[in-house]
Amino acid sequence: MQPLHIYLLVYGIPIFILFIILVILFTKNMTLLENRLLCVITGVLIFAFSGEFARQLIALKYNPLISKAIVGPFIVLAMVGTLHLIYTLVAKNAKIHFRKALYYMLYTPLLVQLFISLSPIAPVQQSYERIGIWTYRIAHSYNIWAHSLTTFTICITLFMFIYGFFKTTISISKQLLLFLATSYTCIVLGYIAVLSLGMNKLIPLPMLLLNFFTVVLLTIGIRKFDLMPSIGQRYRLVFELMPVAITVVDCKLNIIEINDRARRFLASQEACEENLLVAARSEFNQQQIHMLITTIREKQLIHNYIIDLKSRDGSILKVSIDATFITLGIEKYYYIMWREITAEFERENLIKHLAYHDSLTGIYNRAYFVEYVTQHLMLNPTQQNALILLDLNYFKQINDTYGHQIGDFVLQHVANILTLCIPAPHKVARLGGDEFTVFLQTLDHEEELLHYVDTIRQAFKAQPFTHEENISFEVSPSIGYSLAPYEGKSFEELFHVADFSMYADKKRIKTMMKEKQSKNI
Repeated sequence: MQPLHIYLLVYGIPIFILFIILVILFTKNMTLLENRLLCVITGVLIFAFSGEFARQLIALKYNPLISKAIVGPFIVLAMVGTLHLIYTLVAKNAKIHFRKALYYMLYTPLLVQLFISLSPIAPVQQSYERIGIWTYRIAHSYNIWAHSLTTFTICITLFMFIYGFFKTTISISKQLLLFLATSYTCIVLGYIAVLSLGMNKLIPLPMLLLNFFTVVLLTIGIRKFDLMPSIGQRYRLVFELMPVAITVVDCKLNIIEINDRARRFLASQEACEENLLVAARSEFNQQQIHMLITTIREKQLIHNYIIDLKSRDGSILKVSIDATFITLGIEKYYYIMWREITAEFERENLIKHLAYHDSLTGIYNRAYFVEYVTQHLMLNPTQQNALILLDLNYFKQINDTYGHQIGDFVLQHVANILTLCIPAPHKVARLGGDEFTVFLQTLDHEEELLHYVDTIRQAFKAQPFTHEENISFEVSPSIGYSLAPYEGKSFEELFHVADFSMYADKKRIKTMMKEKQSKNI
């Protein structure tokens, strides 16, 4: 077999396997840190193997340049990336109390390598020799650094596996870490055996193969224990079966996972994009989402949080949100469940409206009015407030003469007059039948009450009731009133005084009508 064929076999097979792993990884969720780290490790090992392959083909005088520029740095970068990945896996499955210190230790090999490469003091001279078809680095003081670096890396890796195994209480995590620790120990023992028996002369640079087998080991662990699937792969069935829209976004609001209901929901706003703010599009929606995210971050968990979102046609949608701020490993995500409640909200508003409003006239009904006045008087016992009662004169004759439908139109006519005469925050209500009432709040003096009473009388005279041009007559009310707190401090007391005053006014009006009829006769 030709040397080139041997080189292709020895270095081509690992490169091919690493390339397949890299392709598989790119089909996963690349937003996860573990996936990105494994992609980096796999990619740099491909470069390291390619550099080692090139080193076997070129002249000896160029070997130091290839080793220093490609093979050495990429091997160290693969070691550091592997440590970082293992740390991430252990941190996801076990609580590490000295996390920051261990995190910094991961990059010690890289710093040492930089010192060795750049320092003029460090022994970095390299020389090579060819034995048979292989090119080897001649034993030099630099090997002391390399072996120390390798030993440090192995010790840290085994420590993290063992520490994670004893710290985690999750069964599947223990199985995973035991698998990784056992397999990695076998790889390390094989590496030591190769060095101690002098078998490193069979294939140069066994450290490169150690890194390769470690990557293969991690990939097998990932596949075997389902360690690093995307969130969608792990919970896809639950995601799609949930009757609400679910979205998982990262700290930058990039959409990590989204189910079909959420896609349709966001599409009802605008096109569903990769970022939640981009999907919101309008400034109004972006402000609403910013407030939502701030609330989730502060409270960690929210339930039935209501926000408004503007749809494409400009209408406002009411959205109920359940959300939580979760941590997966060292990554943080917002898990958001959306549910449009516009119809429910409108239905609830309609129910509230019907509960507190008169169905015929649309103004407040007796239940709401009594409750409101009672609470207002209790909260403001010293304020001047007034209660006005109105009863329509000869309303029975109107019903008997024109029918109850015309009578209903008359009641609506009265409600319109009172609504126009009495501004907010004063309240207008129908007590029942042909009885209406007005509550005047926070009056400065009694003259205000008399002004409103006179305004109501003038409005009735100026606006007679008309219907289809053939029915027209003036509607006149009997009016009574009472002033709080002088004539009563509760609704019942004020109502009693106003009712007595109203009937006195009704009696006065009837007397005037009789006198007018007598004069006409």
